[in-house]
Amino acid sequence: MSNSHLSVPKYDQEPQNFSRSQAWSHSEDNDNKSHYTIRKAESRTSLCSYRSSRDLLDFIADIRGRMYSSMSDLYVLPSDQEEWERLNKFHNSLLLALGNLCPDMDIVDTILAPPSGASKSVLDLGCGTGRWCMEMGYRYPNADVVGVDLVPYPLNPDTTAQQCHFELDNVDLGLSHFFDQFDLVHARCIELGLSDYKKMVEEATFCLRPGGLLILAEIDWQLYEEDMKTPVIPASDEHPKGCWIQRFLEESRDAACKNGSDLLETRQVLQEGLWDKPNIDNTTCRSASLYLPISNPSEVQELPRRMESAASLMKQNLMVLHRSLHRILRTAEISQEQLDRWSSEADKELERGDKRLWIRVRYAWGRREASPEASPTEPSSTDTESSASSHPVARGEGSFLSAEIHQMLKAETELYPYFYIYQTQEEARAAFHSQGD
Repeated sequence: MSNSHLSVPKYDQEPQNFSRSQAWSHSEDNDNKSHYTIRKAESRTSLCSYRSSRDLLDFIADIRGRMYSSMSDLYVLPSDQEEWERLNKFHNSLLLALGNLCPDMDIVDTILAPPSGASKSVLDLGCGTGRWCMEMGYRYPNADVVGVDLVPYPLNPDTTAQQCHFELDNVDLGLSHFFDQFDLVHARCIELGLSDYKKMVEEATFCLRPGGLLILAEIDWQLYEEDMKTPVIPASDEHPKGCWIQRFLEESRDAACKNGSDLLETRQVLQEGLWDKPNIDNTTCRSASLYLPISNPSEVQELPRRMESAASLMKQNLMVLHRSLHRILRTAEISQEQLDRWSSEADKELERGDKRLWIRVRYAWGRREASPEASPTEPSSTDTESSASSHPVARGEGSFLSAEIHQMLKAETELYPYFYIYQTQEEARAAFHSQGD
């Protein structure tokens, strides 16, 4: 491995957690409701320290000049500088759309910044570059923030919030070692590395303390036309003027499913939300669709500056993503020569930007049932009219939030117009059904 892959400042991390959870016994009753029982078993948790200059190859593999996790056969996106920059751009596009780090930020503030100043704990499953964790750490100085991921990210100690720490962990192996420890659990865009998304959600609910909040978010593997309902036609021999990015997304989704990733079940789980989870207070549950623009053609109605920036970031994100998907597509016996041709066409398509397309992020959230002795003063989830951006994210000392994004969030405080929150499971089902799900 060349030194170019180690160009970002790094520090030697604390012992990391490679955890296999305690064994689970799973069954379903006649109503198709899941029941989980923990079988007492000897812990199989192991600890491993690494030095970035010496042991990094223990966790990553060089495949055709790009770095990948060696801890999972499911997660086949790269883990290198180019991919980290892409992930940060995607994070910023969501930040611009939501106006904050989470939906329903009033509830998050209530949980993590109580008047008593009590210490709180946050878990980010699949933390990637750790950007979300570190921004949460700056916003909530009384909260300990734990980020877990398959691959070590080269963190800079000078910009890492002191109460943030990161662990190497394969979420697909189970979460029982995290049970009953966190006031907020966040899982965003981790479905590619999971063989059973529903099981992960079930376990994540048990990672919460009473009254804790679980937030899930996954991106659709397809683009939508201007109406945000009609899937874009992918390019093919039959449709040579179709969309090449759509071809990449659909082919990659199918290849990932054949490889064992639970992408199709994920859509159903997020559509159903958390209302039926036995330990979740269903009065606090919501689900949502967030639509992000891919481009901003001049002949289409002009977007506000904040949305225009989000569109630009998503375009840059996709410019990198389609090449990051080459590895999974090679498993579908698509030649590298053909993939290079597809990528060339996708680049031209994105550069033209002559048609506004949308990509959807599905959200679901809800709170674990409070203990009987808990104070009744904490509010439940807010209604449709409340905004994730009602309290724009603070740009504290050491924050990664750029001055430009911070100023846009302060200047444009109105509701993002393409974030649709569903108050009930029936409303969510109807909305997703109208969108062809």
